[in-house]
Amino acid sequence: MEKFCPQITRCPFFNGADPRLRDVFAGTYCLCAYWECQRYQLKENGQKVPRHLLPHGGYWKERPPEFR
Repeated sequence: MEKFCPQITRCPFFNGADPRLRDVFAGTYCLCAYWECQRYQLKENGQKVPRHLLPHGGYWKERPPEFR
């Protein structure tokens, strides 16, 4: 198993989130237990990943209408 998330270079959350927010989750998910990341799980199952979905399953902005 890889140490870092195999999606890390393409992940909109890791590469586009506020650095303070990213740092909160990166150590737990992106750089360690990435298989527990909700974003990773959806992507691996071929599902659409909501843009504002956080690794733990919460949202960092109001949920977009298409995912309510």
